[in-house]
Amino acid sequence: MPTTNKGFDQPAANSTNWDVPLNANFGLIDTALGSTVSISVTGVTATPVVLTVTQYRNLILSFTGTLTANVTYQVPAGVGGEWIVTNNTTGAFTLTIANVAAGASAVVPTGARQTLYSDGTNIYAAGVTTISGGTTGLTATGASTITLGGTLALANGGTGATDAATARTNLGLGTMATQAASAVAITGGTVAAAAITGALNATGSAPIYACRTWVNFNGSNPTVVRASGNVSSVTYNSSGNYTILFTTNLPDGNYAVAGSITGNFAGASLSLLNVQNFGVNVFASYYVQGYDADNVHVVIVR
Repeated sequence: MPTTNKGFDQPAANSTNWDVPLNANFGLIDTALGSTVSISVTGVTATPVVLTVTQYRNLILSFTGTLTANVTYQVPAGVGGEWIVTNNTTGAFTLTIANVAAGASAVVPTGARQTLYSDGTNIYAAGVTTISGGTTGLTATGASTITLGGTLALANGGTGATDAATARTNLGLGTMATQAASAVAITGGTVAAAAITGALNATGSAPIYACRTWVNFNGSNPTVVRASGNVSSVTYNSSGNYTILFTTNLPDGNYAVAGSITGNFAGASLSLLNVQNFGVNVFASYYVQGYDADNVHVVIVR
């Protein structure tokens, strides 16, 4: 009498010649533990197809050929076991493994290799059978090899993009993220006034205007510029008379100039205020003549 699941021969009690069924059973056990059977689906249109014992006895069921319809292969009712099923077929149809007892069944995707088991009524897939991207926006493709595609949504910590430029746009970075540290250009967005006044240690609601140019120089001949901002040169014209040239032009000549000089009874006047430069005249007030001061400090606000 054969066994239920693999069809092994069970010799009757007190029978002789046990070597024949015993040796045959060892061969069947070897088949069940490691052999492969190739099953062609080409031309199969009437389903389900019930697997024979010589087929389902093998560990590996390798399906090949071209599917021209959805095909179901069944294990006989009551037969349990475990198999590695490989779907090497072609064609845009499904391959299903089921049990004649009409319990649960399992679809093996094209190109996939799955471990299936039967409890005599149902066929179940062992391990992970479904991969999804959940709420991330990613999609899973593939069978034995799973590949996640698509884009990781902003709501899930991603950028919602597949390229850097679109990612920066989606994140609201504009072009700032691509600028060199020494030349950052912000396109779009606003900076709160409180943040600016706080950074400048300023209080109150009065507006703040920027210093556009400043210079600290020695008025001797030749002049010596100690430090400056937006000043390309200080030209000595005559005693106490200088022309200060801007590195970058100012918007117009309607700026305000403040400064200081050192020297007893020294004074100063301005001339030629324009977008490119302006003149400074330093003089000794008691002689009303030009005076080369050691320290001339000038600040421009516009």
